Amino acid sequence: MNKKFLKLTLVGLCAVSLITGCGCSNDKKKEEKKQEEEVVRTNTNEDVIKNQEVEQFKFENTSLAYIDGTSYLETTVTNTSSEDQSLVEFWIHVYNEKGEEVVRLTGFVGSTLKAGESKSITSSYGDDLSKATKIEYEVVRELNNE
Repeated sequence: MNKKFLKLTLVGLCAVSLITGCGCSNDKKKEEKKQEEEVVRTNTNEDVIKNQEVEQFKFENTSLAYIDGTSYLETTVTNTSSEDQSLVEFWIHVYNEKGEEVVRLTGFVGSTLKAGESKSITSSYGDDLSKATKIEYEVVRELNNE
């Protein structure tokens, strides 16, 4: 009788352990859930999101967001002149709190922006720019070998 009781108790404990997971914390599931949660930070610094004019181009509705490991910059560029403007690309210089350039992003709108035309620029960078303090735009009209 003692052996039967001991075996039944042992089987019962094994069954309970399997069902409850031995009372162990499930760190793996917690880590997977944490990785699934997207990290999002938006840069609201005035010198980043403000409207800017460079030559005949106006940059508006700028946003800079860090989403799950990548920073995305979006802005709308408008040719404010009465003539079509030819260009290669825009450079977007991103600066930190020390005034140092962190990265130079590239924005494409095609080779010509017609008079009064607006286009959206989207650039991405594989690191966090949510603490950038300033961005400046530069018009590249012809390529030089840098």
